Amino acid sequence: LVDRAVGMDPRFSTAQLELARLALATSPPGRDKALAGIETVLEGDPGFPRALGLRSYIERNLDWNWAVAADTAVRAVRLLPGDAYLRNLAGQALVSAGRHREAVEHFNEAIVRDPLNLNIRLGLGLAQEYLGQYDEALKTYRLLLGMKPDFPGAHAFRARIKLLQENPDSA
Repeated sequence: LVDRAVGMDPRFSTAQLELARLALATSPPGRDKALAGIETVLEGDPGFPRALGLRSYIERNLDWNWAVAADTAVRAVRLLPGDAYLRNLAGQALVSAGRHREAVEHFNEAIVRDPLNLNIRLGLGLAQEYLGQYDEALKTYRLLLGMKPDFPGAHAFRARIKLLQENPDSA
């Protein structure tokens, strides 16, 4: 269906972006095809935020170009500031780039827009932890565990903080 939509209108940005996502699912061979699709979208619509978000995802997770990924994600958020998905991507990229304070801001904004998203909360806790805000991070992890008690990442990150606080019995 997506191929048909692109065939009917090659400038249909949403369909082009979906083709890029599908190509990325065959990663790493799909990486180049996905980037080509993203570039096609951006040529037709340079300010298409979701295309920038997908480019940031590739830059961070496949290319390990964290500074560029962070800048690309922040640019996407500027274009669509109310999008929780893009805010989360920006937070993740900013954590990878070592820009933890900015990451906290993006995660907090994402939580306002998508309060039940556990991965956003996990990212927030991690950014708080990297800033040395252990009590805030523990609070974030407790809240996350209150929402889903068997969330393994939250247990592991909480235990790490307890060890950093020299409280191994609580870990």
